[in-house]
Amino acid sequence: MSQPWGLAGGAPGAVGENWLLPGGDESRAERLADKCTIDLRAGDVLRMLTPGGGGWGSPDA
Repeated sequence: MSQPWGLAGGAPGAVGENWLLPGGDESRAERLADKCTIDLRAGDVLRMLTPGGGGWGSPDA
């Protein structure tokens, strides 16, 4: 999975997550790659968890 990079010494951000819930069924949830192409059907749910970006500047400052 890809993390957003930090700038000027800042730490990288958290990794996002993409999930497919076929027919909206939580028990069949499948984590997807960060970059992918999928076919969806009526009733499928695409869950996208999006964290913030990377940091700016030294965390010690």
